[in-house]
Amino acid sequence: MDLSMWPKRKILFVIPRGIEGWQGILSLLEALHRDVIVRETSEEIPADLTGLTCPGWDEELVDLSDVGPTDILYWPGIPMEDAYRKWGLSRGLLQTELPEFLHKYWEEEIILPVTQSAPADEEPLLWRLLDAAEFEPSLLWKKPEGQWEVRIGQGLHWVIPEAWYNECRGLETFGRQPKRILCESYWLLQENRVEFYSDRESFAFLGFLEPFGNKEQEQGIYTTVLQALQLGVPWRNIKKFYNTVLNTSRDDFVKRENS
Repeated sequence: MDLSMWPKRKILFVIPRGIEGWQGILSLLEALHRDVIVRETSEEIPADLTGLTCPGWDEELVDLSDVGPTDILYWPGIPMEDAYRKWGLSRGLLQTELPEFLHKYWEEEIILPVTQSAPADEEPLLWRLLDAAEFEPSLLWKKPEGQWEVRIGQGLHWVIPEAWYNECRGLETFGRQPKRILCESYWLLQENRVEFYSDRESFAFLGFLEPFGNKEQEQGIYTTVLQALQLGVPWRNIKKFYNTVLNTSRDDFVKRENS
């Protein structure tokens, strides 16, 4: 990941009025220690240049980073005719569309878009499995209360929300494709356990887990476990995590159902 794309820069982040998901980008930029100014844009509302310029200053004699943005990052679809983009063009500011920025930043990373896997914890299950196996994954995630969380690990994997990913990427795809193992592996729910196999021809047995018990949640959990296996998480790590962490959630669910 390239942390030097915008060294000592100040970014004007332009978003369509009423758009969702921009807070995730803001949280990522702030985690990268970027100085960011956010402006909503709309054809019906004039551009708000407050704080972007210092009237009376000779911009040829001062460092522009001291008086306003040096770069514009804009949401997909905002046209060149937009007031903020035209203003930036008149001042020679570098302008980058959001998918291009994300493509450059995540060029060497493995992006794993996921839906929230139950149980509804603050972090998605796939990230927790990778983290427990010491893959040191990174996380960009929207918490249940609406705040965004960014954790930048030392590994290659980034776990991000699938819906947010699709909204931000435009026509771009980000990062490298993961090198998967056990590509034909699958899980099978038996009466009293969940069995995992390497493929449907040899039926090589990988291991089993006790059923989670919550019918609404368990399919997502088993599918995520399978995804972790295919990413290289050893079975012993998965088994330990399931028995020590997910069983606690399962037992709590059973208690609530029986109360």
